[in-house]
Amino acid sequence: MILCFGMCVSLFAQSPVIVPKSQPITLKLDAGGNYVISSSGDHPAYVTDIATVVNTTDSTTKFRFTPQTFDCSTVGPQIVTIASATNGAATPSHPDAIRITDLTALCFDPAGNLYFGGATTLMIRKIAPDGTVSIFAGGPPGTGGDIFRGTAGTVGRIPPGGMVCDNTGNIYFSDIDANKVKKLSPDGIVTDIGLIPNPGAITIDKQQNLYVVSNTGNAVYKITTAGTVQQIAGTTDGDLDGPGNLARFHFIYSIAADDAGYVYVGIVELKLGDKVKIKRIAPDGTVSTYFNPGKVGENDISDPANAFFVGPTALKFDRSGNLFIGDGGMIKIFDKYGKAKTFAGHADIGDIDGAGSQALFGQVGAIDMDLCGNLYVVDQINNTIRKVTLGAVVSTIGGGGANQLTGNIGSSTCRQTAAVIPVNVQSTPAFTSAYNDVTLQDCANLANYAVKALVTDNCPDSQIKVTQTPAPNSPIYNNVPVQVTLTAIDKTGGIAAASFMATAKYSAAPPGRSVSVFTPSLKICAGNPVTFTANVINGDPGTSFQWLVNGVATGPNSFKFTTSNLKDGDIVNCAVTTGNGCGIPNLGIDLHMNVNPIPAIMLKSNEEILSGNSITLSPEITGDIATYTWAPSVGLSNSSSAFPVASPEVTTKYKLTVTSVDGCNAEGEVTVKVIPNIKIPNTFTPNGDGVNDLWSIKYLNDYINSSVTVYNRNGSIVFYSKGYPKPWDGTFNGNALPAGVYFYVIDLKDGSQIRSGDVTILR
Repeated sequence: MILCFGMCVSLFAQSPVIVPKSQPITLKLDAGGNYVISSSGDHPAYVTDIATVVNTTDSTTKFRFTPQTFDCSTVGPQIVTIASATNGAATPSHPDAIRITDLTALCFDPAGNLYFGGATTLMIRKIAPDGTVSIFAGGPPGTGGDIFRGTAGTVGRIPPGGMVCDNTGNIYFSDIDANKVKKLSPDGIVTDIGLIPNPGAITIDKQQNLYVVSNTGNAVYKITTAGTVQQIAGTTDGDLDGPGNLARFHFIYSIAADDAGYVYVGIVELKLGDKVKIKRIAPDGTVSTYFNPGKVGENDISDPANAFFVGPTALKFDRSGNLFIGDGGMIKIFDKYGKAKTFAGHADIGDIDGAGSQALFGQVGAIDMDLCGNLYVVDQINNTIRKVTLGAVVSTIGGGGANQLTGNIGSSTCRQTAAVIPVNVQSTPAFTSAYNDVTLQDCANLANYAVKALVTDNCPDSQIKVTQTPAPNSPIYNNVPVQVTLTAIDKTGGIAAASFMATAKYSAAPPGRSVSVFTPSLKICAGNPVTFTANVINGDPGTSFQWLVNGVATGPNSFKFTTSNLKDGDIVNCAVTTGNGCGIPNLGIDLHMNVNPIPAIMLKSNEEILSGNSITLSPEITGDIATYTWAPSVGLSNSSSAFPVASPEVTTKYKLTVTSVDGCNAEGEVTVKVIPNIKIPNTFTPNGDGVNDLWSIKYLNDYINSSVTVYNRNGSIVFYSKGYPKPWDGTFNGNALPAGVYFYVIDLKDGSQIRSGDVTILR
C-alpha cells in the first residue's frame, strides 16, 4: 500500500486511483457535534467527502476511512487515511512455498499485510501483499536467517482466535505461556499490555478497545485504549444470561465485536452436555442469548437447517453487519436481518478447494477479512490458510510446504491504494437572536449590535467572536437603508452570519449625541481597582451601556465600570445605545491600559536573636524597586536599606514596604524575637528556709530543647533535664546531696557555645 498526499496509484496494476480534493478540505460537524465521512457515485468513479476514487476494473470498490467519524474532541487540523481496494488478478499462487504448523490465529493490518501464528511455533509470520512471507516476531534464535526480526521468547503459545490487528498497524495477541495480552508494534517491538488468566480468543471494537476471553475464568475482559483492564462478563462455568457479574459461560471459543458496541462470544462443547450457542454482551455488560439453533444430534434443535455441527469456532462481522460463523467444516452467515445460511464448506471435513459447498475444510478456525471483503480462514486441522471470496469460492493460499518458514506464496488479489489527506474539522456557530429590519428614529450612527448578539455553537468552549459590518458608529443617512451583517467565527474557523436592514428616519436635524470614556490614569498596578466613566451627551432614559475589554462584552449596564482584572495592553471602551437602538458616536479613543506588575517580597516571618545581638534582614524581592521603607525604624541600622541590620532590645514586628519605579507597592512582615541571655548562679542554699532553695537559671525556660547536666566530683551525673521547666533542688533520687562543689554543662541547642562551670551547694 502507498501513502500519498497527491494523486495516489498503487504499485500493483488494476488498483484504484485516489485523487484528493483541493486543499483546504473542511469537514463541518452537524448540529449534534458529529461528522461521518460519506461517499456517493457509482462505478467507476466514487466521490467521497475528501477524494474521488476511480476504479477502471469491473470489480467492486471498497473503502475504509481512518478515522471515519469526528466529534467535538477532534476539531481542528486532522489527518484522514483513505484506503481503497478492489479485487484484481493474482499472480500464480504457491501455497506449498511455506510450511505452517499448529495454525491458530491470523489478522490483517490496514496496509494489507496478513499476520499469523500458532499454538507451538512461538513466532508470528507476515505475508505481504506481494506474497512474501517473513518471520516478524518470536521464534527460536537464528530462525529465519537475515529476515528474523523478533526477539526469542517474546511470543508464546497463541490460542485459537488469539490475534487481532488495530487500525494503526499494531498486532495484539494472547500469550498463554505468559498469561498476558501482548502488543506487537509495526516496527517489531513486543510489549505487555494486560494480565489475563489463560487468555484465549481476542477481538477489537470500533473505538479500538480490546476484548479477551479468559479460558480459566470463563469470563470476558475489556482492555481500554488507556490500558485499563476490567472483567465485564462471566464468573464461572455455567449457562446463565443476565448482568455481567452474574452471567455464566461454558467454554468460550470465539469472540467478535460489532460497530454498535456489542460483543459476541461463541460457546462450544468442552464437556458432554454443554450447550453450543452464540451469546451477546451489551455495552453495560448484560449477557443474552443471540443465536441458538441447537446442535445436530441433540433433541432440542430449534432451527434444524442451521443447527451447529461443532459449534461457533469462529466469529467475524463484515462491514455491512453480517456475522460469519465457523462451524466445523462450514462457514455460515447470520445476516443483519436475522437470517442464517451456509456460506461455504460442508458438514463433511476434508481439504478441497472449490465453490460453496463443494469446498471442504478440516475445521474452520479464526476468520479475518481483507479490505476487499475476502475472508481469510484458519483451517486448524489442515494447518493451512484458506481464502473465501465474496462469491464463496475457496482456495488455499498458504501451508503444506515441507519445512520452509519463509518464501513467496503469490500476490494477493486485493489491490489496495491509500492516501493520507489533511482535513480541518470545524464546529459551527449559530445565532439564536432574531434579527428583523429596523427603523431608527433620530439616529445618525449604527449601534453595536455585535455585543448583544446571542450565539451558540455545536461544540463547547468554542470561543466565538462576533463582528459587525458596517462597524458600530458608522454613519447612516436619512431614508437610506443599510444592510447590517453580523458574522460569528469560532476557534475552528466555523462561520455563521445574520443580516438585517437598518433605515434612519430623521424627524428633525440629527441630535448632537456623543459618548466619551474616561479614567483618571492609563497607568495602573496589577490587581488594583480602576474605575472607568462613560460621559454621554444627549442620551435618553433608555440609554444602555456595554463595556468592552479587548472587544469582549463585560461589566454592568452602567455609566461606571470598576475592575481589578486588567492585564497590560488591555483595551477598554464602552458601546452606548439609546432606547430606540441608536448607536451613540464615541468621540474618544480606545483606552490602552498600561498595567504594571506588583513587586514580590519573600521574607521569613520569624527571626530570633539573643539579647544584645543583631541580625541582617534579607528579603528576596523581584521587580525594579525604587524605595525601601522599614517600620518601625527603632533598632534598625537603616530603615531605607533593602537589607538593614536589626538589633532590637525587645521582640519587634517590622513591616517592609517596597515601591517599584512604576509606583506599585508590596508589603512584607518579619518578627524579630529577642531572647534574653541566661544567667547562671554559682551557689544556692537548699536548706528549706524558702530563700535561694533552688538553682534558678533566669531565662533558661525559653530554651525548650536545651539540656542541663550536673556532675559530682567523681564525674557521676546527679541531675539531668531536657529543657529546664523545674529548677534543681539539690537532690539526687529524692535524697539531699551534701554541701560542696558540683560541675554543670548546659547546651542551649541553638548552635551557641556550650556553657559549663561549677555550682556550690551551701547548707
